Amino acid sequence: MADKKDVRATVPQLKGAFRAHGKVAEQGEGISEKLLRFYANECGLKALYLKENKLNDTGDLENQIGKKYGHGHDLIRWMDDLKLPNFSFKYKDIPYDPVKQVHEKLRYGVDTSRHNELLKSIY
Repeated sequence: MADKKDVRATVPQLKGAFRAHGKVAEQGEGISEKLLRFYANECGLKALYLKENKLNDTGDLENQIGKKYGHGHDLIRWMDDLKLPNFSFKYKDIPYDPVKQVHEKLRYGVDTSRHNELLKSIY
């Protein structure tokens, strides 16, 4: 069960974050633009998951998925649960996991130039 201190985002809030992050990302470049693209997609996927599973907010993810924050930043797991086409399969033979690692790399300023095509394709 979600703690009262936890952030509980609703579908309209997540949709708003998706649009806001995406709009700013389209105007920028570099690491911040890429990180905002990632977060935009994460918010969009979570909004869709909540809506399709008739959940009130992200606080309900623990009961539904079994983890406090659902799948967190793992876009592939969200896409799998939503049965969405997984664009990252074309990257599966690369010796690194582009979606799981790119979020961390973006946050900490690690070079993501090998991920540019992937990042452009997810928003």
